[in-house]
Amino acid sequence: VGGVVYDGQDATVLLAEADMALREAQREGVNAWVVRRHRPQAGVPRSAKAWRELIARAIEEQRFRLPVQPVLSCPDRELLHHEVFLRVQDPGQPEIAAAELIPMAESVGMAPSVDRAVIEAVVLGLQAGAYPARVAVNLSALSLTESGLLAWLLDELQRHPVAAAKLILEFPEYAAQAHLDHLIRWINRLTPLGVEFSLDHFGRGFGSFAHLKSLKVQYLKVDGSLVANLDQQDANRFYLRAIKEVAHGLDMRVVAESVEYDADWQVLAEIGVDGGRGHWLGSPG
Repeated sequence: VGGVVYDGQDATVLLAEADMALREAQREGVNAWVVRRHRPQAGVPRSAKAWRELIARAIEEQRFRLPVQPVLSCPDRELLHHEVFLRVQDPGQPEIAAAELIPMAESVGMAPSVDRAVIEAVVLGLQAGAYPARVAVNLSALSLTESGLLAWLLDELQRHPVAAAKLILEFPEYAAQAHLDHLIRWINRLTPLGVEFSLDHFGRGFGSFAHLKSLKVQYLKVDGSLVANLDQQDANRFYLRAIKEVAHGLDMRVVAESVEYDADWQVLAEIGVDGGRGHWLGSPG
């Protein structure tokens, strides 16, 4: 469900804002809802045509910025890997974060093209030694089913074996549920090259454990909604312990997203979570 608060905006703006809210909700996964508030200072939302043009220019002119944030082991804070974040630079405008860009790229059918451009840049960086550890790249659910993308990536990584051995591909949990057979194919084809896999935003949907036995992923990244104020959330602590037990039984590591406070980090250590990512541990840069 996507919605927008009406605050006098005309019909074109209202519908554009509602569409953006819907795309954000779809990206959140099963049973998600997003309600946006009208922000006059943000200007008129881009139309679908404007988004297509912006994304095409960003790819053609390589207007991507790819900051990274460390993922650290718990509790000793040693570097496990980095996670790549996507920012698109639009001249004369504020940078566009992936949280805004990707839902709209999915809605106009261009998310796989964005993913391909990002992977290409990261692979070249890995091959050149630009990153000190493994690097995790978030991919759209649509990329799993994009004809030709897996074949292209397989060829790309066979030509860049150093990069393949340091690459982690992350897909949202709902993508694994919706496209399980496709994800298994990706894992079976790329794991022999050294690529690792991660499920992002894990634990948000219902039946989160049902598909795990079919997947050979190395990481479960627990959704940030389960981590916030963890020292005050008995139910979330119980749930995280269950996730940790199941994951470790399947030889998977558990990483907590959105670690913002020391109190949450201490609870994660007590539970036995393997690592974490968040501003408490290091900002993207």
